[in-house]
Amino acid sequence: MNIIDFFENNLPVKGTKEKEIINGEEIIKNKKLNLNDKNNQIEIETILDFYKYYLVEPNECKKIFVKYDFLLWLQNIKYKHIKIYEKFKSDENLNRGIDNFFVFNKIKENAKIYLLEENMQIKINPFVKEDYKGEFLLIKDGEGYICEEIVTNVPWIHISKKIINTNDFKLQNELKIEFTIDKNILQKKSEYGEINILGQIQKINIQVVTLNFLEVELKYFNETSKNIIYLKNNTKNSLNIEIKTLDDFVKFEKEIYTIEEEKEEVPFDIILSSFQLAQKNLKRKHTFSSKIKIKSNYGDYKFFKDISIEVGDFN
Repeated sequence: MNIIDFFENNLPVKGTKEKEIINGEEIIKNKKLNLNDKNNQIEIETILDFYKYYLVEPNECKKIFVKYDFLLWLQNIKYKHIKIYEKFKSDENLNRGIDNFFVFNKIKENAKIYLLEENMQIKINPFVKEDYKGEFLLIKDGEGYICEEIVTNVPWIHISKKIINTNDFKLQNELKIEFTIDKNILQKKSEYGEINILGQIQKINIQVVTLNFLEVELKYFNETSKNIIYLKNNTKNSLNIEIKTLDDFVKFEKEIYTIEEEKEEVPFDIILSSFQLAQKNLKRKHTFSSKIKIKSNYGDYKFFKDISIEVGDFN
């Protein structure tokens, strides 16, 4: 069986031989690589032939690739890059070596890896036992072999899989890599680190922000009623929150709020006095400013925040 039959007439095979005179003796140099495939004789004449056979029998081709007969065949077809072939053949990772051989000969393209996201901002809650767990998605483009190392430049990022290769990419050429952040190593409220895919010039920039035990935000403010301050309790325990105002026209139901749940909304009203309303109507005062002062304690941790508000522009 020749290569035409094996590959369904995809490749023309001429089957030529070359004669050479050495020391007066005629030597026939075979320009075909003859392979046995399940009792069939396969004739390989070009590197493209060899690649197509590799797609069918990759393990057999890897064995052939490192044999002396393969080197002789390359010499017989006057392959110009024998030294480069020997470098690929000597690669301790044979999958990578034979793949680079095909890439070098422009039979296939080098595979590339892309990151779906290049920047991450992660909020770490130091008041829970579990470390933060995240993941990122790698996408492989091309059919070439890859073998890459994933590294970080900081001690607080731990990667679940540090070496990836072609076989790791399954469905739709995608691969999810999990990682954890060790919050006990973090030293600053805001830290920066990187995850790098060596050899691919791909990296993820990561900013980690350590949360306070309490988060406060002025969620809704319309200068009348039903204004809302949003409180988030990160401790998983109850918290007492003290809320005071500098002016009487800012009205809360009470000064001390106990938060049992993770999130709570605290309403407040804006009620101007008769004198302030008169100033407003006479346009003698354009705005009224005030502050809401919030504080809380959790063990040795203390929280203070001032929220500035401005009521009205009466021009």
